[in-house]
Amino acid sequence: MASVRILLVEDESIVAMDMERRLTSLGYQIVEHVLTGEDAVAKAEEERPDLILMDIHLKGEMDGIEAAEHIKSSLGTPVIYITAYSDETTLARAKVTEPFGYILKPFQEREIYSTIEMALYKYKIEQELKSAKIRAEEGSRAKSEFLANVSHELRTPLNSILGMTQLARKSDDYETQQEYLQIVEDSGRSLLNLIDSLLDFSRMEAGRVALSKNDFYIDEVVENAVNKLWTQIQEKELCVYIDIDEESRFHLRGDEHKLGQIFLNLLSNAVKFTDRGWVYLRVRTEDDVKTGQVMLHSRVSDTGCGIPEGERKHVFEAFHQVDSTSTRQYNGAGLGLSIVSDLVRLMEGSIDFSSKVGHGTEFNFTVRLEPARQTQPREIDAVSFEHQPAICYISPDPNLADIRQRQFRAWELNVVSSSGQAEFAPEPGSLFIVEGSPNECARIGKRLSRENIPPQMQLFLVRGVRNSYREQEQSTYLYCPIYRRLLLSRLKTMLNENSGSPGSSKLPAKIALKEVVSAAYENIESELHELMSDLLRFGQISFSSENFDELESRAQHLRELTRKTGQDEA
Repeated sequence: MASVRILLVEDESIVAMDMERRLTSLGYQIVEHVLTGEDAVAKAEEERPDLILMDIHLKGEMDGIEAAEHIKSSLGTPVIYITAYSDETTLARAKVTEPFGYILKPFQEREIYSTIEMALYKYKIEQELKSAKIRAEEGSRAKSEFLANVSHELRTPLNSILGMTQLARKSDDYETQQEYLQIVEDSGRSLLNLIDSLLDFSRMEAGRVALSKNDFYIDEVVENAVNKLWTQIQEKELCVYIDIDEESRFHLRGDEHKLGQIFLNLLSNAVKFTDRGWVYLRVRTEDDVKTGQVMLHSRVSDTGCGIPEGERKHVFEAFHQVDSTSTRQYNGAGLGLSIVSDLVRLMEGSIDFSSKVGHGTEFNFTVRLEPARQTQPREIDAVSFEHQPAICYISPDPNLADIRQRQFRAWELNVVSSSGQAEFAPEPGSLFIVEGSPNECARIGKRLSRENIPPQMQLFLVRGVRNSYREQEQSTYLYCPIYRRLLLSRLKTMLNENSGSPGSSKLPAKIALKEVVSAAYENIESELHELMSDLLRFGQISFSSENFDELESRAQHLRELTRKTGQDEA
């Protein structure tokens, strides 16, 4: 009661003093006593009281009813009228303003108290009803938008499946049929993902989701999530960085399927809203000594469109989408982040995010897991490269270079990186690991060959599709997504095989790494002219099924060179 602040509007000083004394004795706080309707309006806007006691008959141009009507329309503050007598016309005017009560002069304390308390209670209930109505309307509107979006999301792949199936049945060409069937498969997967999201959400709503516990490896969970999105990643030509702290626990216990869904939904969201640039996934674990549990921390960041400030409070709400119009650019049912939030909470964790429109978004989450019960490590995790010769890692991408350097050093490899050192002195058994786009790998590979580095000493980690360029004989190639266990296995094999490889006696004394990296972009301008000429030549001849693939390859190469040239100029 002491917190209730009252504005008193009364032009008779003696009456006002009596009223103020009685209100104070009842425990109310008088914020101000004013004499006119004009002052009442001004003071209400300034002080924002909880309640106004308003005399109907006031001196001045604005009486109490006019003042109350103005305050109601602008602030909605509850008003109780104070009156000794009034004619029927005045009372009719007063009723229109919907007052919260009347106090008759002369005053009785019991009447004052009961009227004020009833008014405050009535106002509180009205506000709660208004809030509930707004929430109900927003929920109804969101569900209506959700149903409309889901109808669209269901119809699109279904129409694609039906249409492509009909075309495949009519076609006698095997390659054309395979193309149509691939579209059918992609549409079916899209449909399945949507249905899975709806089922997951319904289980969450019904409280029927329980966590299972089994041993798993965190790198396999992360890589499986990335692999499911690889088609979309390739279509957008995005660079995806997977950065798992090698000092973390890889063998854990918990619900790997729920954890994988968290990764999948966050990565899917990042890929969906990123049209150019990269998506970066960081994972590390931390032992909680007090509980014996393992805290898994992860960040998923991107260079996408970002989240507008006005949408931040709705990010984890079900059915909500940043753009819910009929012409929206990005598909989806608006359930992914809501499911993520529920799963993180179920796993006793927390999630938050930061975002800047036009510059990207970063989601951070933490969940609780346990150490694996089985202590026997995987065979691949027991590999040690402690006594192997130094290797040279070459990449034009500084993010990749940073991740690989930390990874190789954790594996006890003596690594020299092109991002940190100027020269490398190869020795028998050394490896040259090159990572980049297909064309970057091809150019650097040619430069290494000119430096007399044998092909069998070259391992290429290609961030592109297989058959996107001609491989060098005897060299080893891994294509994205590059799995951690596969990279470890390939390194083990190559280091063992190269320990006595022929041709190592002809190795150069030193290699200038800066010049090798620059080979990734040498002759770009002349190559651009050559590609443009080839494309023009293709445009002047009739197409056949044999040259479509070559045309697509050259067009992809042109896009890559053009983008790189623009980045260098910037």
